[in-house]
Amino acid sequence: VIGRSSQLLYPVSAFCIASRRRLRCVQRAVATKRRAASEDTERPRTRRLTAEEREELSSAMDGAGPIRNLVGFLGLLLIGKALPDMAFSVIKYSMKMRGFETLDTGMMGFDTILIVVGVGLLWAVFTFMGPPEVPEEIMEDDPMLGMLRRR
Repeated sequence: VIGRSSQLLYPVSAFCIASRRRLRCVQRAVATKRRAASEDTERPRTRRLTAEEREELSSAMDGAGPIRNLVGFLGLLLIGKALPDMAFSVIKYSMKMRGFETLDTGMMGFDTILIVVGVGLLWAVFTFMGPPEVPEEIMEDDPMLGMLRRR
């Protein structure tokens, strides 16, 4: 008799087949755990940072903040001084006010230079002096995580 009835006739062989299956399952599980353990030792453990943690780390690592503010203020100051001066010179010249019969091109050139320098300073502030970028994933033993835990 073949099939299920043979398992009933020979219970010992049925037990052996089931135990072999169990043994194969256990061997597979052990091999999977070994592979996972070897992958863990090869690959460093990383952790994904939340948006709040990334923002906090970025502000903690940003040492150029005060300098960035000063350079930005200086750029705005140069633009704020030269632009109205140039605009009012042109308006007064177009209205032919007393003392502005001729347009002072030397002063206009100097104002233009001040505006270009101020715009350049503002461009440098927003392009080069921005806060540092923090990666989305960070290693668990990274010292930057200590900055988060201390606060």
